[in-house]
Amino acid sequence: VKYEDLERYRTMAELHQRGLVHIEGKEYEIEDGDVVYFLFKG
Repeated sequence: VKYEDLERYRTMAELHQRGLVHIEGKEYEIEDGDVVYFLFKG
């Protein structure tokens, strides 16, 4: 998720609905403006 998109649409649900949420692999290099949401199982 880009920070600009999160600031504009405010909720993860809205970002999902608009197709702005991306799942990246462990090789992805985080860029300036990226918002990172970590998922893990315990």
